[in-house]
Amino acid sequence: MQEIIDYLKKDLGRKELQTWEEIRAAYVERAANLVKNDWQSPAYASSLVNEAGRRQGRISANINDYTRDQHDLATSYETLFAREYLPRVGVIKPSVYITSSGMAALSTAIFAIQRVYGTGITVMVGKHSYYQNIERVIGSFDKVILFDETNQEEWEVLIAEQKPRAIFVDTMCNESNLTVPPIKSIADYIKKSANDKTYLVIDNSMLAVGYPWKEILKANRGKLEVVGWESLNKYYQFGLDRVTGGVVWGTGKVGQQLFSARMHAGTIMSDFVVAMLPTPYKKIMTAYLSKIEENRKELKRLIGERAREAYCAYVFNGAQLVIDVPGRHGYGYYLMLTKKVVAKAKKLGVQLSAGTSFGMPHSRIYLTARKTGYAQMFLRVSVGTEDINDIKLIAEAVKSQIK
Repeated sequence: MQEIIDYLKKDLGRKELQTWEEIRAAYVERAANLVKNDWQSPAYASSLVNEAGRRQGRISANINDYTRDQHDLATSYETLFAREYLPRVGVIKPSVYITSSGMAALSTAIFAIQRVYGTGITVMVGKHSYYQNIERVIGSFDKVILFDETNQEEWEVLIAEQKPRAIFVDTMCNESNLTVPPIKSIADYIKKSANDKTYLVIDNSMLAVGYPWKEILKANRGKLEVVGWESLNKYYQFGLDRVTGGVVWGTGKVGQQLFSARMHAGTIMSDFVVAMLPTPYKKIMTAYLSKIEENRKELKRLIGERAREAYCAYVFNGAQLVIDVPGRHGYGYYLMLTKKVVAKAKKLGVQLSAGTSFGMPHSRIYLTARKTGYAQMFLRVSVGTEDINDIKLIAEAVKSQIK
């Protein structure tokens, strides 16, 4: 997608770059040049040789002299992320903290909750949530209740009777049904029925700026508080897939504890990794997601009833299609099927990779949720930003093998 390529070249200040591979490599070069003289433990005073790098004169003893706790590149990115991607509601905007991965962001949020309330509290987690989220939450608190996000009567009774301190949900669930929980309804019920502060902890890794945070933040009054988190591996790199990262932010006492939680858990993203991230820019992000949305709709139309998509009623409904494969099959069958689809794509002269993740320039096909007892494994196509002619060939490759 030329608009993305042009933006990334501008972000790098490298008009001469010609290929996507050169652009990806240039982000590593930029990062190396930026931090090559820095220290992970910069000195605040030195007798002969500077041991602070770019941070010379800006290091204070026991305050910012350890980049595992904080560093200026993280702070700069966090400020831009908040400005570009989070709506301003009221006077105070939630503080944003970047982490070493999406799961590190969840771990940071959990640790912040534990710092405020301890582990002996009741929490709820949606049973359609990403399986790693479920496992992480279950191992973190004394009483964890799995609930069906699609069953309003069930979660209303649980919230009213069990009085959970935190409820963990996804904006769009990373599972075979691509469930879309009614987060606004859950938030409204918390406001109406909770006896004390209740935190709605929301994984937004599947939707990025496609999720309307503003409606939840507007509801963030009284008993309801919000913690948002997501992976930075996917959309926020505009398909570069250059680094692993995550982001977390929040309101209330837990939001105030996120910085300390990240510091003590050691979950911050390193300065070198931050330097490889493209500069946040909502205009380009919106165009990028719009192209994925267009391609996903067309691929769904071409594949037909064997492809299942989520419908969120948002401006963006995710990059995923779940492919229905008749019968019960094991890992070996899905691996063989995936290789056949890729081989067919090669014959058709179109790029299609077998590999995890989504939001890439080119579409991918892969098996998901093989290694867990909390979800059923399924075959997924993650749609890229290629042109419509390539999407037609990808549809032909998939349909040729799904009998």
